[in-house]
Amino acid sequence: MPTAEEIRRKKEQIVTLARGEIGAHYVWGGYGNIPGDRPDPNPFPGSFGHRVRMWPNSADGDRRDHGRTQPIMYTAYTEIGGRIYVCGGRCNRVGGVPHADMTNSMMQQAREVWLWPRPDGRIDSSQTVWGENCDGSRHFDCVGFVNWCYWRAVGRTIQGSITQWRSTAFTTRIEFAALEPGDILCASHAGGEGNTSEHIGLYVGNGRVIHARSYRIGVEETPRVDGGTDWNYAGRPIPSLFR
Repeated sequence: MPTAEEIRRKKEQIVTLARGEIGAHYVWGGYGNIPGDRPDPNPFPGSFGHRVRMWPNSADGDRRDHGRTQPIMYTAYTEIGGRIYVCGGRCNRVGGVPHADMTNSMMQQAREVWLWPRPDGRIDSSQTVWGENCDGSRHFDCVGFVNWCYWRAVGRTIQGSITQWRSTAFTTRIEFAALEPGDILCASHAGGEGNTSEHIGLYVGNGRVIHARSYRIGVEETPRVDGGTDWNYAGRPIPSLFR
């Protein structure tokens, strides 16, 4: 079993990793995957999504030259249960464009391009918006982000669900006042002290948390008490996670 000092150092590393991914993009099922033709220099374990290049093309699938106004773009997607989810590219960073217009724009592009494998109409419109080019950006969902940070710090695959992270299999429940950097926070959209959570993040100290927040924002550092997320569970990872 690791010593208290070994755990403390690994939790410090987890916080450093989390801060290094602020600004990363969000896609459901993402576990650190990077889109594009080049291999990820730090391949992630398991099958958590695909890397794909996206470009405008003709109806028969041939590339068209759209000039400098429409450069080749990179996007990331995951396929879960036969449905494809496309990266939102932090569309809140694109000034002056309403969210609904971004969604419509992405849907139009989805009809005009090939993804491999081609989605054949299976794209969920509520999950497909386009903002920034994804080239070079890692992609996470909220629990994938926590799992990835722990995997990189401890050196073995961590693939817990939100339910597992807030159970004794992964954490011991603590008071919010006892939080230390590297502990985890869970939130329920319904609020209160229920036994379920739909969101998870990493506490990084000084009353702040880093989490893969949404398609529009991506990975962000926020105050723990910010009025936007109702964190209802604080957990300290059990020592065996750090072996």
